[in-house]
Amino acid sequence: MKKLLLALAFVGAACSSAPAMSASDPAPAAAGKSVFIGVFDLNRVNSDAKVMKSLSRQRDKELDKIKAELESKRKEFEKREGDLRAKQVVMSPEAFGRDVAQFQKEVREAEVALQKKGEAIERSFIEALRKLQNDYMDGIYRQVGNKHGFDMLLTNQSAYLLNSKLDVTDEVIKALDEKIKDMKFEVK
Repeated sequence: MKKLLLALAFVGAACSSAPAMSASDPAPAAAGKSVFIGVFDLNRVNSDAKVMKSLSRQRDKELDKIKAELESKRKEFEKREGDLRAKQVVMSPEAFGRDVAQFQKEVREAEVALQKKGEAIERSFIEALRKLQNDYMDGIYRQVGNKHGFDMLLTNQSAYLLNSKLDVTDEVIKALDEKIKDMKFEVK
């Protein structure tokens, strides 16, 4: 059976108070129409779709660069700290204090710079996800929902699925993979 009815006890109240409906749209329950709802697993879409895997790999690659840079800085600072301690015996307390203060300042600046790079990566990743949502996902949800005659698609996080025949996750992933397999994002 292509169309499966999900009986909602609260459909009248939900439809009459739904903010997404316009005044010209008849409430399905008020018009005597059944409401058909489909469900998809957003986590699976986010982990299994090719474009999502691509974006995640790109983000991970950028984060790995930061980890490598952090490790390099850590080694550099450890060596410099050892050199500074070795010089302590021949330096005046004032000169040593200045060098230690300068060293600590450079360590803090490096930490802040790496943190900002990580934040820039995450912002760019989120921006790419928004673009994907706006440019592709909304249309895919409509395409899959219309194919099954659904009035609404919910994520499995917002619905408890009692009938697995209502799950259209595989179709959403397939449609997304057919539309876009790869998407680049630039770290800004």
